Amino acid sequence: MADRDLNMANTLARMNAVSLGLSCALLAGAALGAATLLLVLQGNESSYHLGLLAQFFPGYTVTLEGAFVGALWAAGVAFLSTTPVASLYYRNLLSKQSSDSGSTTGAHLGQEVARLKKREFGMAVGLLAGTAMFVATALLIINQGEGKPLGPHLKLFGLFLPGYKITWAGSALGFIYLSALGGAAALFVAGFYNRLVGANEK
Repeated sequence: MADRDLNMANTLARMNAVSLGLSCALLAGAALGAATLLLVLQGNESSYHLGLLAQFFPGYTVTLEGAFVGALWAAGVAFLSTTPVASLYYRNLLSKQSSDSGSTTGAHLGQEVARLKKREFGMAVGLLAGTAMFVATALLIINQGEGKPLGPHLKLFGLFLPGYKITWAGSALGFIYLSALGGAAALFVAGFYNRLVGANEK
C-alpha cells in the first residue's frame, strides 16, 4: 500500500513539474509574442532593445514572423529551464517525506505535493533566476563583436542593481542579485499559492 501511494505521489509530482513547465512556457511565449506584435502594429519594427534578443534567439526579429519565432524560442527556453528545476524540487520534497515517515499515507503525500515548501521553492527559483542572469551576461561577453555595443539592454539592470555591469565580476554580482530577488519573489508566490490550496481544502 505504501509503495503504491508513493508511486502515485511520484506520478503526481512529475505531472505537476511538466504542468509548471508548460504554464511558464505559455506565459513566456505569449509575453514575447505579444510584445513583438504590439511593436509591429505600432510601426516600431526597428525597436532597438527588443531586437537585441536576436543575440540569444537566432532568427528573431521585430516582425510578424519574428513574433512567432520569438514566441517559440521563449516558450522552449522557459519549459527547458523550469521543468528540471520543478522536477528536482518535487523529488527532494518526496524523498524528505518518505524518509521522515516511512508509512506516509497517499492522502498525506498528495497534500504535501499539492502545497509548495516555501524554502525549497524559493531556493529553486532563486537559483534559476541567478543562473539565467549569469549565463546571459557571460554569453554577451563571449560573443562580443568588434564595434558592437556590449549588452546595452542588460546594462539597464544597472539602474536597479547597483554595481552590475557587463563584466565577469558583474555576472557574479548579477547572479547574487537575481538569486536573492527571485527567491524572495518565489517565497511570496508560494505563500499565496499555499493559502489558496488551504482555502480549497476546507
